[in-house]
Amino acid sequence: MPPNLPRTYDNALVHLETLAKGKDAKLADQAKAVLSSGTQDERGRYNLEFRREPWADGAVFVLNPNPELPTTPDKPTKAALSYSFAIANQLYSADAKAKRGEQDGEYLDSLETWADTLDYRPQHLASSPFPVPFETNSYKPVLPQWYSTYTFTQFLSNDLHNRDKILMANATPIRYSIFAPLCDVLGIEANWLDATGKYTPETDSTLNLRRTMSGKKPYLILQNTDYDKFTPEYVEKYFARCLFYGIYPSMFSANAADNPYWETPRRYNRDRKLFKKYIPLVKRLSAADWEPLTYATVSNRKVWIERYGKRLFTLYNATGSTQETTLTLSLAELGLPPTATLRIKNLIDGTEQTFSAQSKWTLAPEQVLVLEILP
Repeated sequence: MPPNLPRTYDNALVHLETLAKGKDAKLADQAKAVLSSGTQDERGRYNLEFRREPWADGAVFVLNPNPELPTTPDKPTKAALSYSFAIANQLYSADAKAKRGEQDGEYLDSLETWADTLDYRPQHLASSPFPVPFETNSYKPVLPQWYSTYTFTQFLSNDLHNRDKILMANATPIRYSIFAPLCDVLGIEANWLDATGKYTPETDSTLNLRRTMSGKKPYLILQNTDYDKFTPEYVEKYFARCLFYGIYPSMFSANAADNPYWETPRRYNRDRKLFKKYIPLVKRLSAADWEPLTYATVSNRKVWIERYGKRLFTLYNATGSTQETTLTLSLAELGLPPTATLRIKNLIDGTEQTFSAQSKWTLAPEQVLVLEILP
């Protein structure tokens, strides 16, 4: 919205209708899609909020992206403008590939954002492919936004997979697991510094949720933080914690828009050695596939353990003090001979030791180990 225009509901609607009648065809279509796809509250008013962000300064409308909503050239829907069979046929055509290279798939941003917004609009209820629930106080039929978002995501995922393409989504899983089966790559933006600049990583339960819901698929984190305060010491802690879960760590921007990390050489050159140290190991774990059953135990409960494939294990000391532990492997379940003398290698520093079923390890505070049983 223009800076001088007061942020009121009526002004937002008038401005929207002006754009819909404007000469900019693309902008007009987007405005028309808001009018046809905008979700509505119990009173029939559009769900919107006023935001002043680097990516938006005005009214943010919550739209229903259901591809089954009726659409016409005069009344396009959000889904029709975002992704349709016709759009996809152009994006993934031989001509498009020759002109700009092959596109691997699509990316959905902010997947679970506004997920709880309620849509009472009658046309939207009628077009839902799923049974319509009700609001538990008024008992009126209503669509939570995540129903409609799921409908679009399912359509997109199916079409992409039919084309041998992939779907990535940001901001999931947070509260809903239902999107994970539809996506080939999942991720989220996070800030592991608190308001005082203290390093505050996400909890084991949060990272376990993401690892579990993504299963054997890659999971990615973008750090949105103040990189002058996010020192190399914090970067290494961040990378080590992500490595334990087989999660790819990376960086974006303090405000998710301006001055991106990867456009500032002094930042990525500062951390280059850490990327070279940790990312190949994350890649290897991710390719080996996370396994929910470790078939291994650790004697010290302060040391955590995960397994990837048949021969890769991660150990992590999440505490602030040095920890010692004995790793015991269930050789039979891992398909290893029960009486053999095996070698196990620490892929972080390259050291090796021989063992039968047990090996001993010492981990410094917040240290991660990647252990491989050598063939």
